[in-house]
Amino acid sequence: MWAPGYDRSPRSSMSESPSTASNTEPVSSTAYRDCLRHLAGGVSIVTTKHGDITHGMTASAVVSVSAEPPLVAVVIDRGHSINPLLEGDDACFAVSILAEEQRELADRFAFLKDGDRFLRGTWEHAETGSPVLADSLAWLDCRVSARQPAGSHTIFVGSVVASQVRRPDVSPLLYWNRAYRALSAD
Repeated sequence: MWAPGYDRSPRSSMSESPSTASNTEPVSSTAYRDCLRHLAGGVSIVTTKHGDITHGMTASAVVSVSAEPPLVAVVIDRGHSINPLLEGDDACFAVSILAEEQRELADRFAFLKDGDRFLRGTWEHAETGSPVLADSLAWLDCRVSARQPAGSHTIFVGSVVASQVRRPDVSPLLYWNRAYRALSAD
């Protein structure tokens, strides 16, 4: 978005580092992960219901896209079992934003391979039928409006059809430097 006073022209005073100016190869996967582990992210559970199948996963790659119209994006590994459920024409998903005391539930949805992930927590169904966590900080219920392959992942953009803030004064669960974190009171 352009704003008055924002100069979009290249800055002649900025110079590229000699180590990156001629480097056309991407950084290694290890270097990439090492850098991005320093980007803090909120932790959410992304869920979907497709026919008789209900599925969910822990995610930190959730981002606001637009307020008008309300859009949110989730970025999911194409190898994850939730991915095919989000490919249909009528696909939907919900995002439940977790509180800092919900680490165990985040781990359950991240690591439980066999068994029903939904046996823990109190779950309700949003407008699309996707499950939402009753005691989450907030949730968004979405219909998939766009998909974009991106490397090993797919970016799913959802049109938000319903949302609710349940616990506005509770701190969120964060993920930073390869571990869950809580906000500091400082």
